[in-house]
Amino acid sequence: GLKSFVFLSVFKWGYRKGYDILLKAFMEEFSAEDDASLLIVSRTDVNHEPDKIAREFKGIRSGIAKDDADLPHVALFDKPVKEKDMPRIYAAGNAFVLISRGEGFGLPYYEAGASGLPVIGSNCSGQRELLAEDNSCLVGIFYYLYNFQYIKILNDCWMNFII
Repeated sequence: GLKSFVFLSVFKWGYRKGYDILLKAFMEEFSAEDDASLLIVSRTDVNHEPDKIAREFKGIRSGIAKDDADLPHVALFDKPVKEKDMPRIYAAGNAFVLISRGEGFGLPYYEAGASGLPVIGSNCSGQRELLAEDNSCLVGIFYYLYNFQYIKILNDCWMNFII
């Protein structure tokens, strides 16, 4: 099951949503000993490819310098979720995180904020209409160009919510 502190991320699986950055940062920052889980709720559609998700996860995992036993808890829920059930999904989290490379509007950020969750998000694109330095932990777009620094800033954000 999930650990005591749950970082929740809700998105349709795709490169633009930054799942690679999110998973890499979480697996590098946390370990199996930490009482934290990353719960990814990947809203599915007709093009849903669970095998592709598994391959991409394994590719990201292979770049993490840890034994499998030392990895933190990551859970994927990749079944269709009705809109009326979304409040229950957000209630499962202690903080929301989505490191998207670009959004038109960024509905999950709004839903998470409306649910009362603290939000960690990327400092770019449509969600900037809602997210600001005073109501969320933002990771600047500059760091997309320098992934190692981007991961460091994101890791600092994780710890703001745990401590």
